[in-house]
Amino acid sequence: MSPESSVARSKGVSRQHAIEWVDRYGEAWRLQDVEKILELFTDTGLYVERPYDPENGIYRGHEGIKNYWITHIQMRERNIDFRNVVEDLVFDDEAQTAVAKWEASFEVRQSEDRQWRRVQFLQVAKLRFAPDGRVWHLEEYWHGKSLQRASKGLRDPRARRARAGPKRRPPDLRGRTCCHATLCDADLGPFSKEALRMEARKARSGPMEGYGKNPAPSVQGVAAQASSVVVNALGKLPAASKSADLVEWYRHLISSGKLAEESDVTGAAVIAPWGMHLWEELRRWLDMELSLLGAKPFAVPILAHGEGKQSADALRDEVQLEARTACEPLLYKVMGKSWVNSVRDLPMVLTRWASAVTPNSTKRPLAFLRGRELYVQEGHAAHASEKDTSEFAEKIASLYERLCAELLAIAPRSRKGRSSLDGVKTTVEVAIPGTGTSLEVAAVHELDPQRASGFNMRYCTADSEGKCVNHVCSLTAFSLSCRVLAAAICAHSDDVGIVLPPRLACVQVIIIPMIRYEDRKGDEAGQRCVRQILEWCEALAKLLTNPASNESVREPWTDRVRAETDSRADLTPGKKIRHWLLRGVPLLLTARLVEGEPTLAQARITARDMPGVDVLGNPTLEPEAAAVAARHQLAELQRRLYVRHQAAEEG
Repeated sequence: MSPESSVARSKGVSRQHAIEWVDRYGEAWRLQDVEKILELFTDTGLYVERPYDPENGIYRGHEGIKNYWITHIQMRERNIDFRNVVEDLVFDDEAQTAVAKWEASFEVRQSEDRQWRRVQFLQVAKLRFAPDGRVWHLEEYWHGKSLQRASKGLRDPRARRARAGPKRRPPDLRGRTCCHATLCDADLGPFSKEALRMEARKARSGPMEGYGKNPAPSVQGVAAQASSVVVNALGKLPAASKSADLVEWYRHLISSGKLAEESDVTGAAVIAPWGMHLWEELRRWLDMELSLLGAKPFAVPILAHGEGKQSADALRDEVQLEARTACEPLLYKVMGKSWVNSVRDLPMVLTRWASAVTPNSTKRPLAFLRGRELYVQEGHAAHASEKDTSEFAEKIASLYERLCAELLAIAPRSRKGRSSLDGVKTTVEVAIPGTGTSLEVAAVHELDPQRASGFNMRYCTADSEGKCVNHVCSLTAFSLSCRVLAAAICAHSDDVGIVLPPRLACVQVIIIPMIRYEDRKGDEAGQRCVRQILEWCEALAKLLTNPASNESVREPWTDRVRAETDSRADLTPGKKIRHWLLRGVPLLLTARLVEGEPTLAQARITARDMPGVDVLGNPTLEPEAAAVAARHQLAELQRRLYVRHQAAEEG
């Protein structure tokens, strides 16, 4: 028997003192006051939390109790409610020992990256008192309710109760997702099902009258404005009429421009490098702008579990998997479970670049427009309030409009309406000149709060009393599809072929040396002339691809120009020009060396929107002057395309 207990019997500690001691213990626990806890124990006291774990479950002296209280109580518990069950306290006067019982509820978490959980304890402790009224030995036993993992005690897996009620399942979105809305619910204007069906009836009944009042000029009409080798090349191009059949004209542009090819899957095209470059340039610009808004990239598995029924043998062999058609069910589940816990986690803006797919068949598929698969930029954001969500939605819609104006040289317009995702939808549309209709290229959805509540996406804040209060997040979904490229192509292209915006084109300037056949096959003098003109063209291409001086840069994006020299010896200049006109290169520069001047050449610059027109007037230039002129003409072409589309939309 301890000498401290023998002395205690002589002086005596009453049951009322034990009750008061438990009350002081509960108050110190509630306030998480370490000093008040240490006042209740002797200097050599023992705090036995887990009797079967003497290394980590028994704390000795003031130093051990203090370390336990700081690391386990102050850092892992908060919002503590304590009640002393006085009627159940038993006190032994002879042994100066009490058995006390109390109830406590508090929030607990194992580490800083885990979320807080509310738990409830029913606890019994054996208290042995010293003569001065302090405790020299405490041994506690507890039982927790609604607890998976706590800082106090060891969890007994056999003590877990059966789940009460049905298992909580996330809501079934039933196709009301961002990718599904992009694929199936977007307004395609002249390429919608109804418009295509109407055009099919017109084609069966007779010749079409055209889409607009001002059809695009014919190739011969445009070519008559100037006489050059470009004019001869234009006259041999197979022209397609935009006003006669918009769909076939668009299909001809995609094919002749080498942007996409058909594949073995109906409704899914093979995107060629020339076409993929357009999407990648757009992606680089948008990623930089989204990062300024705090967006972070994310990814979900491409595969998902199939929903179809399987036999027992098939289930034993392997799990049926299929392509994931939407990321929201999985993403929102993870956000509600792990990523969004407190107001410090908000706002959370996530973005990804992916393919929106659907197993449903698509009639009359068109690359970048209609099909079972479309490239999309998809984003999701969680905010603390609906006001923050509305402000963010306006920023994203404005960003999409700026993308259309600055990169694609098209004038967009936005409108609000009801979303198929249960909420408010802001769409960004681009007018197709001559059709009287618009093509939806992007959308921003302000989602109903029920969606966040269904996925238990909540965050915690403290009220005036310091208690935790849960709030439902406010969600936003936004997406931009590759239809924005189709809108730009339809807005700028003509009957000659495709017209690409200069900022996105894979090759912005093509340089074609004008070499005569007799010089290429002639004597040493002719070969020298060939080498000199090729050197002039290569010098110009190098000047364009390298950073320019500040004086020669009209727009920042023209600092480094994607320029190439077509020096193929097996093609005539006319065939080269036809090839690049069909590819939609913004600027075509032909160079003919001035006789006796190896550093001077007659440079003709033809802008793609004005084929056959020499915008410079055939001056004699050195490579440095030609580089400055090419940069200025690129910026002027970008501006001219935007002004022309803006005027067509307003008209």
